[in-house]
Amino acid sequence: MKFNKLLTSFLCFVFLSSVLTPGDTHPIDTARTSRPGAAYKNELLLKAQAAKKLHGPDSPQYAKCLYNLGWMFLTVGDSKEAEKVLRQALAILQKQPPEDVLALDLADLKGLLGKALFAQSKCAEAKTLFLASLEVQQGIEPKRDSVIYSNLEGLTDIYEREGDLAQAEKYCRLLLENTIKRHDHLDIRMHLGTYAKVELAYILCRAGHKGEARKVVDRYFDQLLRLHPDKCIPFFSKMAIVYSDLNDPKRAEDLLRKSLSAQEAGVGGLSPAGDIYLEAAAKLTSLLKEQHRDQDRLQVIEHVLAQRKQTRGHEYLFEIELFRQAAECCINLGRYDQAKKFAANAKNIAEKNHNLTKVSEANHLLDDILKGMPTNRSSRHESR
Repeated sequence: MKFNKLLTSFLCFVFLSSVLTPGDTHPIDTARTSRPGAAYKNELLLKAQAAKKLHGPDSPQYAKCLYNLGWMFLTVGDSKEAEKVLRQALAILQKQPPEDVLALDLADLKGLLGKALFAQSKCAEAKTLFLASLEVQQGIEPKRDSVIYSNLEGLTDIYEREGDLAQAEKYCRLLLENTIKRHDHLDIRMHLGTYAKVELAYILCRAGHKGEARKVVDRYFDQLLRLHPDKCIPFFSKMAIVYSDLNDPKRAEDLLRKSLSAQEAGVGGLSPAGDIYLEAAAKLTSLLKEQHRDQDRLQVIEHVLAQRKQTRGHEYLFEIELFRQAAECCINLGRYDQAKKFAANAKNIAEKNHNLTKVSEANHLLDDILKGMPTNRSSRHESR
């Protein structure tokens, strides 16, 4: 019995040593290079259990393990579970005595919790946490550059979603300035700096400053395509939207297909298939429609929706648009049974989102499909 207890203590030490030894690289800088699988999840759960048993449920060590779990849940798209464990970790750290190291952990934790909340569209609380995380780091050196970057990125995204493009541009320019000033590593500076420039071009385009947006994206187009696809799906998607708005379907298509390739490879960072990805797909397929490329348009839509199904269960209104466009393509190609299925999917998602306007549009589309089907056309002709 005593031997079993000693063995348990030893195993706890082994589990904890990999995440709790002083001088470790911070997890936010290293762990996000790939999407974690089941084995990694189980490893983190074991480490959390070991930390809780060895150091206690109110220990900073246990809080750090909960942080790692929160990051993992957020990475695989489970923002609700991420929020749950990150709130636990935050409650623990807020009880600790004020020290600089713990203050930096607190800043990091608030920023990551903000990400989890933003993923659930809880923008008000997410914004508060991002700002609080930045405030915690004031007067502390060395700062955690990755945390500052993440917070500025989060604030940019929130203001962008809220339609406050002036504030979005402000934080995006701060993001770019921080990247150039604080990151000494050339690869990191190029990678993050390119993202900030793409984000800036996207905001400028939405604000109607298309000339300025064009200068930004044209300058960095080749540089973006050379980036490793890991974490680049949002880059490619947003840049595809910019080129769609600039009426450049060739580049928009190249970028979206690059995004699709990254999606298939199972990479893409924290948000591989969010609404921005679907917006890019919807923009591109609209451009293909103008070129009367129904077969290509349908192929892109089916590909995007298949990847979407494999990555997340969240449903966005852009999906409705893609299903509607797919039905339209099938009508043009004479595939009426397939068109009915796509239109029915659009209606189903609209009903789940309680969007009566989109439900009505889907019903009209279904009526048009039924009227256009060959059997109905021939029966109407016979009745005359």
